[in-house]
Amino acid sequence: EESLLSLALFYKDIDTYIQQYRQSMPYADTGLPLEWLPPGFDPQNEVDFRQWINTPGGPLKGFEASYQQPFTFLPGFWKDFGAILNYTRVDSEITYGNPDVLNSDVTFVNNLVNLSPTSYNATLYYDDGKFSARVSTSYRDGYLSDIATTPVSYKDSVTNVDFNMSY
Repeated sequence: EESLLSLALFYKDIDTYIQQYRQSMPYADTGLPLEWLPPGFDPQNEVDFRQWINTPGGPLKGFEASYQQPFTFLPGFWKDFGAILNYTRVDSEITYGNPDVLNSDVTFVNNLVNLSPTSYNATLYYDDGKFSARVSTSYRDGYLSDIATTPVSYKDSVTNVDFNMSY
């Protein structure tokens, strides 16, 4: 009772990914009217243009395993403990356009932006009805964070630990 063991498999075919294209150029080279410039702005100043483009996308697949168990089957003091565990693994192969060349046939394949391939969470708790405490940890693999720049940007893996208690 109150326990859970689960496994979930998933697959998603992402038909298209909406990607930001960014290019810097002198305002005078854009073809936009000079009267749109604010007073005193030099038309030879570089401006950053951003546009959203649709890319071919790609598959995303993975699994998640979860386990939740209060330790009520243990004797005495130990029966008020419990654990919650979760592990997720995701593989993705998204096709992106070259962020520096609009309307280019140049593409590259990488993971889905902001998606860590591996992550997990683990919590050990104690709760006797009056006093409760828990310590949790979570981990997230490094991940692709921005494809609108060359080279693309990555974030490092991160581990967090949290503790709380109440009476």
